[in-house]
Parts: sequence; structure tokens; C-alpha cells
Amino acid sequence: MPAKYYKGIGKLQGGYIFFAMGKRSASDHIHEATNYINYLQNNIQELEIKRDTLKKLLKEQNFKTGSCSKTLPIIVTVKSCRVGIEVSITGDFTIPLSSVLQILVEEGLNVISSICTKVEGRSHYAIQSEVMDVSGVSLDMLQRKLGYTINHWINYA
Repeated sequence: MPAKYYKGIGKLQGGYIFFAMGKRSASDHIHEATNYINYLQNNIQELEIKRDTLKKLLKEQNFKTGSCSKTLPIIVTVKSCRVGIEVSITGDFTIPLSSVLQILVEEGLNVISSICTKVEGRSHYAIQSEVMDVSGVSLDMLQRKLGYTINHWINYA
């Protein structure tokens, strides 16, 4: 048969089925919609099982450690911006802003603005600092130093 009459070839339980182009009946559409809904329901059930096992593992881990504040990661990003350097810190921690600013001042940065907020128990810091020569500051080293200091503060404070 000429290939122009077929939309594509799909494999169905060991055999091949051809999907013909053109109009399809309403019952075909309903059948395909039903199959798709069943597929989505199976996906949802699998994801619910995965979620429940992860929740269970998290509860067991929190029970063993006795705290849930150390389970969520702390995200520190340092990037250059128009003014100089922008530091963004997000995590489930409470650390004084002065400790973070002190590290930036030690690195020779002049802090222009800082915003601190807490959303759903997670702290968010956004700090912009001015620097005369961006090439003189290693962004990776500053990011590692901030991450190390924050983790040290949380674990030993």
C-alpha cells in the first residue's frame, strides 16, 4: 500500500498497527481519551508511591538525626552583575546577616544592598556588592567560602 495513506507505524502487543490519516469516528476519539486517562492515572499512582516512600525515608532520617533543619540543602550562588557581584543564599537556616557581610568585606567587596526574607521557613538572602575589578575576585572561591562558613555556622552554632 502506498505510504501516503498512513500517518505512522506503531507497535502494539507484538504486532504492527497502522494509524490512517483522515477523519476518525467519535468512538475512536473516546477510546483514545480513555486510554490516555488510564495511562495518566497509572503514572499518578506510581508517583504517589515514590512520594510516599521518600516521605517515609525522610521521616526515618529525621528521627535518627533528631532534626529536620539539616536535611534541606543550602544553595549559594555568586555571579557578576552590572554593579559588581551578586550573592544569593537560600536554605533552611538561621544565620546572622552580619556573618555573611563580614566575609564579603574581608574579600574586599563594598556591599550596596542586601535583602533578607523568610518564606515557608526557608531563608533567602540577596546581596549586591560593588567591586572595582571583578577579575580580581574569584567567584568560585567566594561561593565555596560562603557555603563552607554557612555550613560550619549551622553545624557548630
